[in-house]
Amino acid sequence: MKHPLSFFIFLISFFIFLLSCKRTTEPLSAVDRLQLNVTDVSCTEAWLSLKADNSLLGGTLKLYGNDRLILSHELTSADTLLYADSLQPARKYAFTAQVYDGNALLAASPKTAATTLDTTSHDFTWQTWEFGGQGGSSSFY
Repeated sequence: MKHPLSFFIFLISFFIFLLSCKRTTEPLSAVDRLQLNVTDVSCTEAWLSLKADNSLLGGTLKLYGNDRLILSHELTSADTLLYADSLQPARKYAFTAQVYDGNALLAASPKTAATTLDTTSHDFTWQTWEFGGQGGSSSFY
């Protein structure tokens, strides 16, 4: 061997390189795999935006509002707009989405809050106007 020192330096550098490379084998967190955001609300409806990791496609999506199942269907898109109806006016809701493979929970989104709008009082005031005076005719353009 003509260059034992260069071979030794190469081996040391190689082992330092191997030790410095950390491979992540941890699964993505629930926040990274499934995100749920409230897009809009009305008195009795809410629209929610769901972003899911592609690995969750084909699983069963379940949307909960205040721990009550609102909808359940197959997750077919990584970017989905969800619609929740039959909500109560002026009530706070905590929505969460979960994706299952059979009975196994694959991912769950953090809870996101929304408050539905209140209804009006229905206390309307009406006012009428008459055009054309008594016994005469008029045109309104």
